[in-house]
Amino acid sequence: MRFMRRAALALTGAVLAGGLAIVTSVPASAATGQRTTAATSSSTRAGTASPAATSCPTEGQRFKYPDYATVYLVGPNHVVYYFPDASDYSGLWSSYSGIVTYSASVLNSCLTGQVHPMYAPDLVKVTGNPAVYIWDSYFGYYRWITSQSVFDKYGFSSSKIKTYDLVYPVGTSNYWD
Repeated sequence: MRFMRRAALALTGAVLAGGLAIVTSVPASAATGQRTTAATSSSTRAGTASPAATSCPTEGQRFKYPDYATVYLVGPNHVVYYFPDASDYSGLWSSYSGIVTYSASVLNSCLTGQVHPMYAPDLVKVTGNPAVYIWDSYFGYYRWITSQSVFDKYGFSSSKIKTYDLVYPVGTSNYWD
């Protein structure tokens, strides 16, 4: 049932992007959330969106269409992700502040590539190691966030970082920068 709900939401994300974006399938490990950590934790939801913008969103920016709740993120290399539901969004941020609302005409002219779902993302680090990783469901592994300035550019919430004895799988390239 959960898979069917996520598949329907993925199709909704493509439609919200004006039909211009192609939503690709995710690796099986990403769709099922197969990853290894030593514990679990809870997350919170709250906040509102900001006024409309007139230029294309940039890397690190969260945005949405007017009249739709789906939140998008411009990731590294201008890859656009969307959050299928509030629980996915709350894995990275503690509030909805900082989300920019764009007109459909602006976004339809900006979004010409693929849009990927960001299922169950979270921020993690290994005990004794300051490096922070983000779970990227499209790639099916944790991606190293290369610096504090990159972490800040995306506005991630440090309160969302969980510490584990083991984090797996971790990508050896394709960092989040």
